[in-house]
Amino acid sequence: MINGYRWFQDKEHYWQHTFFNFVGADTLFSKVYYKFILRKYKRNLRASYEKNTITSEQLSKIKRFIFVPLHYQPEATTAPRGGLYSDQIYMIEKLRKVFPDDIALVVKEHYSQYRGMNTGFAGRYLGYWNKIADIHNTYVVSLDMNSKDLILSSMAVATVTGTAGWEAIQYGRHCIIFGSAWYESHPSVIKFGEADFDNKISDVINGIRPVDETERFFKNFGRSLINNEIHGLYVKDEESIRSTDQIVSIVQEFCKKKCN
Repeated sequence: MINGYRWFQDKEHYWQHTFFNFVGADTLFSKVYYKFILRKYKRNLRASYEKNTITSEQLSKIKRFIFVPLHYQPEATTAPRGGLYSDQIYMIEKLRKVFPDDIALVVKEHYSQYRGMNTGFAGRYLGYWNKIADIHNTYVVSLDMNSKDLILSSMAVATVTGTAGWEAIQYGRHCIIFGSAWYESHPSVIKFGEADFDNKISDVINGIRPVDETERFFKNFGRSLINNEIHGLYVKDEESIRSTDQIVSIVQEFCKKKCN
C-alpha cells in the first residue's frame, strides 16, 4: 500500500531526468503524466472492487453472516487507533478463524474510499479485493447495498473502531471491535482478544441477541464526562481557569492511581 503510493511519487518526478528537463517542460509534463496515471489507477482499483462483488441474489442465499464494513483509509480510525488491525485484511483473516465455516463474512467498502477529492487510492492496492474474496466463505458486496439492511440481516458487525459498530448496538446486534473505539466500554461490545471473548462469541454463534444496555451505558458515560470551557486555555477569566484546573486535577488523580 505504502510502496504503491511511493511509486506514484516516483513517477511524478521521473520526467525531470529525461529530455523534458532540457527544454524546461519537465515540471509541467510530470504533473500532467502523474494525474493521468493516477486517474487510471483509481479506475482500476474501483474496477477490481466491482469485479469481486456478489449480486443481491447471491447475498440472499447466505443465511448467516457477519457484516464487515471497512474503514476509509488512510485515517486515524485505523492507524493508530486500530494497532495491528489497521491492516483490515489481517483483521478479516483473524475473524475468519473465530467463526465456524458455515457462517460467512460479508465485506463492504467504505463509500468515501474512491472519491476523487480524497486520497483513498493510497489506502488500497491492486489485488486487495482478490485477496479478500479468496478468504474462505468471505464475500464482497457492492457499495449500492444498503448498510442498514446488512446490519439488520447480520448476526454481528465487526469493525476496527467504526461507527457501524455503534449502529449495530442500536439495532440490537452484536458488535465486535478490534481497535480502540469511543464506545468500547459498552456492555454489548465484544473486544477481540479480551478475557471473555470466547464466551461472548458463542452467544453470536448461537444466535443469542445482546441485552439492550444503552441507557445504562449513557448514564455511566455521562458521569465520566468533564464539563469544560474549551476557551479556558486562551481566555483567562475566573470560570475558565477553574474549569481547566479541574481537568488537570482529575488527570493527575487518575495518573496517581495508575502508578500506585
